[in-house]
Amino acid sequence: MAANKTPTDTELRRELFGDSDEESRDDRQKLLSQSERIAAGSRRIQNARRLAAETESVGLEIIGELSSQRDKITKAKDGLRATNSAISQSQRVLRSMIQRARTNRWMMYAIILILLILIGVIIYYKWFK
Repeated sequence: MAANKTPTDTELRRELFGDSDEESRDDRQKLLSQSERIAAGSRRIQNARRLAAETESVGLEIIGELSSQRDKITKAKDGLRATNSAISQSQRVLRSMIQRARTNRWMMYAIILILLILIGVIIYYKWFK
């Protein structure tokens, strides 16, 4: 009787995947190494996403602050325009008042001169005629 031996599962597996356990270990090490690289890459991507989100948040805060400052500057500018307008009007009024004061002073000098002349004429006619 010829013994026809059927291969066992282990023998079939070795025949299919290779004879050496060492090759299998090398393959596992390569897979582990690749898995670690992928995990490290994933962590870097997550860190980059987190950093991008933080940067975006800071950027939005800065934009909000700049907008607020722009509004304040605009209000201050409008206030300065109103103040400038009021100052210009005040200058016109003061110039007008100064001009009136000068005119009044010259009129007063003229009236005093006329009165002095009249007093002189009256004294002349009373004492010399």
